[in-house]
Amino acid sequence: MIYLILYQAIGILAIYMIFRIGTNLWFHLKVKRNCNINTKSGIKVQSNGEKRIANWLYDRNIQFIYDKPLYGVLLGGYRPDFRIKRSRGKDIIIEYWGRMDLKKYRIKRRKKKKFYMKKGFILISIEPHQKVEKILWDSFKMFYYRNNNS
Repeated sequence: MIYLILYQAIGILAIYMIFRIGTNLWFHLKVKRNCNINTKSGIKVQSNGEKRIANWLYDRNIQFIYDKPLYGVLLGGYRPDFRIKRSRGKDIIIEYWGRMDLKKYRIKRRKKKKFYMKKGFILISIEPHQKVEKILWDSFKMFYYRNNNS
């Protein structure tokens, strides 16, 4: 009897994992299809705001990872717009919040911000009405250059 229950539980878990992996993979492909704006570094991004960020980082020779899930495509999880990995200290996450007009997006933003803080990332948040270059410059003076990339 216990084996039957265990067998059923494993079956349900397997179905859930197949669904989850398929959903995450579909979302990943959908996002990549929407990346059609060229940047100086050669990568394609989804918006002009992201283009400004990518070009700003490129002009300062700051290496970044664009729109890659923190824990792999199949596992899902959050996909920061930009991640700057550092050999010492906390990684820097840059999020361009371009769809604040959508309620679902605002809810996801709250969850992402909470997650990043909990995991110890340095988060730089930018909205369309803000001056992208000024926020980046001020933030990088504080978190990146001051500590000599530590």
